[in-house]
Amino acid sequence: MTTALAPTIGFTDECTRVSMLEDYLTTGAESEGANCETFVGLNNSKGVSCYWQFPFRDVAALAAFDELSGEVTHCKGGDQLPSDTPVNHPDSYMLFELIHADEVYRVAKKDKSQLNRTLVFLSAEFGS
Repeated sequence: MTTALAPTIGFTDECTRVSMLEDYLTTGAESEGANCETFVGLNNSKGVSCYWQFPFRDVAALAAFDELSGEVTHCKGGDQLPSDTPVNHPDSYMLFELIHADEVYRVAKKDKSQLNRTLVFLSAEFGS
């Protein structure tokens, strides 16, 4: 694990989407354009996962991935997990994971050729 550092160029200090994710369990309020759901993780931990849709391999999806990863790093800090786990499917996949206390934050970008779109996910799993 490495300690994640916040980006310093072109980054705002707002934590809007991270706060929305953390509050979703009690408010049910989604960020504009997001589709969110709750889940139960390992050891009965609770979590929230939200995603945004983009045209297939749109550069805006990569920008959203970078922006969300930067927001998580800036707002939560913690240790970044290595992202070199292989994925067994033909579409591309990027993952950023950060551990903060007993919480795990993930940002993922998934190109879905069958759907002809790219999805960017922001999720958090809160300790049990």
